Amino acid sequence: LQLERIIKAILSPVSLLVIIFSSAFVMIAIFSGRTASYMNLPTWMNEIAIVAGLLLVLVGFVGYYASVKRIRKWLVIYLYVLIFMFLLMIFAAVGYLKVSGSLEAIIDNDWPAIYENLLTKNYNVSKTIFLEYATVNFKFAGLFGLMYGFFVLIAIVCTIAKIRMLSGY
Repeated sequence: LQLERIIKAILSPVSLLVIIFSSAFVMIAIFSGRTASYMNLPTWMNEIAIVAGLLLVLVGFVGYYASVKRIRKWLVIYLYVLIFMFLLMIFAAVGYLKVSGSLEAIIDNDWPAIYENLLTKNYNVSKTIFLEYATVNFKFAGLFGLMYGFFVLIAIVCTIAKIRMLSGY
């Protein structure tokens, strides 16, 4: 009983944190996209992360407002968007982690072109340094996506509890 009351009470601050973490997810995706631009890598993960992050920033405001004003219909919409974005974020995070595992082979195969691309941007780095940089970048993006996905899962649970409260259950 007390846990349910706590979960219902924290939805408003959790919605505000969704906004903050979403903007961080967008920034990480942009940064990873810049790193990927030096190589021949798929960009779908960055695009998914940017779209999901931007939508969650907007939806976070809706969730906050609906929670404070106790608007059940808006909370239901917020819940469905959260669930969809949760799935997209996990998909993108797993993609980042999979790409980070294959970076060594990609960089080994394409190093002359990558190095030339880096030189045009005034970056003179060794293959080892660039490999470490790119690996850390993509692993961080993947791990942040998974961590943020877990946080969105908490927001989903809180939203369900709030909807049930407003429904009289």
